[in-house]
Amino acid sequence: MIAFINPSATSGGHGRHSSVISGAGVGIGIDKVGTGTVTLTGVNTYTGTTTVSAGTFALTGVGALASTDIDISNGGTLQTDGSALADGSDIDIAAGGTLDIDGSENLGATSTLDLNGAGALVDIAAGQTLSVGTITTADGSTVTINAGATLAGLGNTINNGGVMNVADTGSVTDAGAINNLVTGVYNFAGAATFDSDSDNAGAEQITNDGQINLNGNNTQIVNIGPNGNNDLLNQNAGQVELLSNLVFEACRSCGDLVGVCSFNSVFERDACDDFGQVIKAA
Repeated sequence: MIAFINPSATSGGHGRHSSVISGAGVGIGIDKVGTGTVTLTGVNTYTGTTTVSAGTFALTGVGALASTDIDISNGGTLQTDGSALADGSDIDIAAGGTLDIDGSENLGATSTLDLNGAGALVDIAAGQTLSVGTITTADGSTVTINAGATLAGLGNTINNGGVMNVADTGSVTDAGAINNLVTGVYNFAGAATFDSDSDNAGAEQITNDGQINLNGNNTQIVNIGPNGNNDLLNQNAGQVELLSNLVFEACRSCGDLVGVCSFNSVFERDACDDFGQVIKAA
């Protein structure tokens, strides 16, 4: 195991490494410790575990990992600027750990992303996409999807128990089901896409047991299920709350709004036009 410790004060608290780190097998990995920043700019081929115990571990330029076992601990940040993470990666973010996606990453259908506790964070920069096989978020965790960014599930499920903040023009999609758990919250701040069964292969639903908040000051179109034969199923104590002037689009040709929703102002349940739009004015 190679340990990157705090860079020296003479380097301004930062260390930059362009050489390739190689090696295979148990124990051939990296542990980033200390509060400084270490940046890798080479195409690294080691296959052991990558651990970010503290500080920032950044992959920039052509900097990339072959390591697929990635652990981000409390106080640690993994930062990537695109095509840096390997297909099949298994990323575990502990309470207080952060994954910053500053460039698009496609981890493949067998990959996993787990936010395991309160304060675990993922931030997807504006216009970028994070594609992962299976995504699971725990109560107290937060995923931020900035303007024009996408969180895409490639496998079969997004299970959200934390908070997902989706900016205007952001997207949350999955090839399979999207399950918003009892503790789960989706905050849509503008026009967005919210889509299960994006591959149109299994008619998987968006199931809501938590809270979906449609916020914003202007008219919004939240497009439910533009691909596939899917529904939004609101069940048990699940709530969909409309907090702005809104056009909530649930096109009958590609997804219906199913179940009883709770709204905080006047809503005409059957106010659907020929295009299947459900319209509500604040």
